[in-house]
Amino acid sequence: MSESSNTLPPVTKILWGALTMSQLVYLIVATIIEVDAETKADDTLVMALLIIGISTLAVSIFVIPKVIKVPSKSAVLTPFIIQWALIESVCIYGLAGRFLGAPEAFYYGMICMGIAFMLFLFPTDRRAEDFIKKETD
Repeated sequence: MSESSNTLPPVTKILWGALTMSQLVYLIVATIIEVDAETKADDTLVMALLIIGISTLAVSIFVIPKVIKVPSKSAVLTPFIIQWALIESVCIYGLAGRFLGAPEAFYYGMICMGIAFMLFLFPTDRRAEDFIKKETD
């Protein structure tokens, strides 16, 4: 058996699950709260939150794996946590949009996008090995 079978600490999947469940709580909160029917978010604000959210997702998916390399297995949890925190912030932008009176498509879209990317970034040993800096001569 290869040495890579123990790359992830046992707490990794628990942490991933807890953060994913918190996003489901945001979805439930966005669904059950009542916002005054007269409250309508400024379109510029909604567009700004959308651009920030999509940019945050892009950084999480494309930039973090290229920029953050850890020196050993002992620090492999760090890039995962950074990615997950960035993705959770997208859900928070959606929830904030809900409180501000954004359209349903905005806040449901942002929260569901965050949950989908959390599922996409499920922690695996292969992904963990990609974060470990390779020794090159």
